[in-house]
Amino acid sequence: MDRTRRQLRLGIIGTGEIAAALVDGLGRAAQRADGPRAGHGLAAVLSPRGARTAAALAARHPFARVAASNQAVVDDCDVLLLSVVPDAAREALTGLTVPAERVVISAIAATPLERIREWTGTGAALVRSIPMPAVRTGQGLTAVFPDHPAARGLFERVGTVLALPDEAAFATLSTASAALSTHFHFLSALADWLTRAGIEDRVAQGYVRGLFAGAAPALSADVPLSDIAGSHETPGGLNEQLREHWFDAPNRAALDAALNDVHRRVQGG
Repeated sequence: MDRTRRQLRLGIIGTGEIAAALVDGLGRAAQRADGPRAGHGLAAVLSPRGARTAAALAARHPFARVAASNQAVVDDCDVLLLSVVPDAAREALTGLTVPAERVVISAIAATPLERIREWTGTGAALVRSIPMPAVRTGQGLTAVFPDHPAARGLFERVGTVLALPDEAAFATLSTASAALSTHFHFLSALADWLTRAGIEDRVAQGYVRGLFAGAAPALSADVPLSDIAGSHETPGGLNEQLREHWFDAPNRAALDAALNDVHRRVQGG
């Protein structure tokens, strides 16, 4: 592997689920590339925010350690990832001294770059990103704006990168990413219905997991999603019956309205 690709000094402020998934994904990638020398040329310094998660990550990965403060994270990295929740971002970032030679990658939802620059007062390069939990297994598709070699160098270790042309496009894709937990709540609702209908919970959960995991490879086909949906139902069949009864025009309109609300929030409205 190219030596420059293997050298990464990453600082992370905010150690929630996404940060944990990223560090685990980096560890997995390093193990696959380096074997016994996993993490060679890779260092991750974690903020004390989310102390329990940070300590667990440091215990799992030799390349990770917990810093004494957020400023210590900034001081000991080349690439700084911001992964705090939006409501805590201003407090966490205000007062930090971020040198201009850092590259700052924000994974803070619904927070434009101009706000990050206002809070930090930095002249550093700023990048927005949408890392998702799949980075843990090296299957993340991470949208970024603007495109930057440091962001690519980070996220290509744990999946692929989609560079967007402007911040408006970034906000629109951020809106779609908000559907992920709803997808899993839908699966949970199916399992709950099976349980209420008399199926043992363990069996219901396993069946729903297997049903949708088995259908997932269809997404790799380079055809419209509507075609994939159509290939999973037959005229007059059970899939068509459920879709027409439940995912009808009012339901679709409610989804569009919810997405529009999220979009306004992401845009700062």
